Amino acid sequence: MRKLTKNIFLSILIVSILFCNLMPINSYAEINNKIEITLDTKEVYLNEATKVSISFKEYLNNSKITLVQKCADEQLLTELYYNEDTKSYEGIINYNIELEAINIWSLDKIIVGDKIITKDQLKDMGLDLGNYEVKQKYYTHDIDGIKYQPNARSVDQNLKDKYSKYTVLLDPGHGGKPGSGYNWGGTTIVNDTLWEKDYNLDTTLYAAKQLSDLGVNVVLTRNKDVYVALQDRTNLINKIKPDFAVSIHYNALTSKSNGTSAYYRYADRNGGLTKTLAGNIVDSIIDEFGFYREGILYRTYVDSATKKTLDYYHMIRESKFPTVLVECCYLSNVKDQAKVNTKAKREIMGREIAEGIIKTLDQMNGNGSSEEDKDEDKDDDKDEDKENVSKPETTVKTATATGNVHVRKGPSTNYTSLGVLKVGQKVEILGTDSATGWYKIKYNNGYGYVSNKYLKIDSSNQQSPTLSKPTVKVSSNSYNSNKLSWNKVTGSSGYEVLRATSKTGTYKSVKTITSGSTVSYTDTKLATGKTYYYKVRAYRTVDKKRVYSSYSSIVSAKPVLKTTSIKLTAGSKKATIKWEKISGASGYEVYRATSKSGKYSKIKTITKNSTVSYVNSSLTKNKTYYYKVRAYRTVNGKKIYSSYSVAKSVKVK
Repeated sequence: MRKLTKNIFLSILIVSILFCNLMPINSYAEINNKIEITLDTKEVYLNEATKVSISFKEYLNNSKITLVQKCADEQLLTELYYNEDTKSYEGIINYNIELEAINIWSLDKIIVGDKIITKDQLKDMGLDLGNYEVKQKYYTHDIDGIKYQPNARSVDQNLKDKYSKYTVLLDPGHGGKPGSGYNWGGTTIVNDTLWEKDYNLDTTLYAAKQLSDLGVNVVLTRNKDVYVALQDRTNLINKIKPDFAVSIHYNALTSKSNGTSAYYRYADRNGGLTKTLAGNIVDSIIDEFGFYREGILYRTYVDSATKKTLDYYHMIRESKFPTVLVECCYLSNVKDQAKVNTKAKREIMGREIAEGIIKTLDQMNGNGSSEEDKDEDKDDDKDEDKENVSKPETTVKTATATGNVHVRKGPSTNYTSLGVLKVGQKVEILGTDSATGWYKIKYNNGYGYVSNKYLKIDSSNQQSPTLSKPTVKVSSNSYNSNKLSWNKVTGSSGYEVLRATSKTGTYKSVKTITSGSTVSYTDTKLATGKTYYYKVRAYRTVDKKRVYSSYSSIVSAKPVLKTTSIKLTAGSKKATIKWEKISGASGYEVYRATSKSGKYSKIKTITKNSTVSYVNSSLTKNKTYYYKVRAYRTVNGKKIYSSYSVAKSVKVK
């Protein structure tokens, strides 16, 4: 979304105060009843300008007036200065606001000193305001979008089979270099260094990777810092026909504004796919980051011509396919911004957005609450066989309410309340919603849903819930660490990571993770070159006890030194080889050949990590030599090597 810098916010505050002090002109006779307005054009594109002149029957005793145009809730203020030669006020209107809602600028008022000529007064002065409407046209191009290409090795085949039928469009909001002609790609917030457009792109690319690794077909509107018009983004959605689209933004207003929100279609206000999707994404973000929940919202305006209530945001309104717009948090709030101020933190944000999307796909796929369940006009008995509730995944029969809590028609607070359970009241459990963890209970000769936060399972009839086992990946992270990652297990409270030094050896717990949303772990202080074996299991805390899933399949990796890169410089009968310093290396070995496919011989062993160059002298003039370097680490008297660098050549002088 377009944001407000500190200076812009101050300017708007000043203008707002000024407007409050301005008084409408009681009678247009105070200035005269003759006015003429001339606009050079009635149609413009974004960032185009047009001349305007306004003349009155008599001079207004002001050298400057302000013309105010309005489009929905956007205002455009243009200062006009008096020209003695033409006896009129003249100026240039710069149409530099990309419009979300309708694209017609209308004449709203004219400010003359400390007075206002209102719209109604302009009509009384004989103006037909329709003659002064300016249409702001959209730039349009036929774009194909960018298909995100996953790492084929990272896609679990079972997940790929499950999600490959879905296509999701991800839109990193805004974009474009300052001064390029499209310069509102996320307003600068702090010292010209913090741009929303960059946060949007980082977050979107991480979300795309997460979804693609699960087999989802992901299309991006942009994958670098370029301008893409709103109309082009919407045209792309309608062209590729995705299952749904998500436009990713960060918010900004004042230093006190905070929280996460998402906008969905007005038509889904009583339940529908976009409302479900928006809610799932916001829930996922808040569960991980703890942001204030600003809301699951829709925003509208009334079309003046048709009198219809329409969605305000262009992509939601003009898309023929379900579309939501996410505001991850407020960059203008110090606490919010601190939680997303690195790429690593924005990677987590992207992951959580992906989690909300996957949860929605699961619901569409029959593994969560369905859209039919959200329609309050459906008959409950007809819907019962359509619900995605595990038929008892546990043998739990009864539970006790730990506080007064609403019983809902569906498994979230978005659903209508059927009544209230009183603290201490016992209920019968019918099942558990696999997407949200909410319990389905018997209620008033029917059933309802209650959050698992407010029901305590009676220990006398409780047995272990069935959790899916995680799917785990592991790879070397550095010379002394391996990094594990796994899919989020629905209903889990956390995970246990176990390690062994042989596949059939004894596995010991090395880490217990206490958040069901944390799906990675870096195992450190390992021996370089040694293979370690891992398995992971999920757990769920029930009545203060941990109930575990089955173990994942065993995976293995060994910490290795990173591969260095080299640079060569030619000298007189010599060549200088420089390379990147590798963390954890004890030294380096330099190899040389006299032809591209020739045999490489070791010409130098470097015994210090800090030495990152070598001069090979006494070479033949005008001859080409080829070099490569590898790092090594000494472990228990034995050298453990990295891979060789990419070989490069140099012709000596």
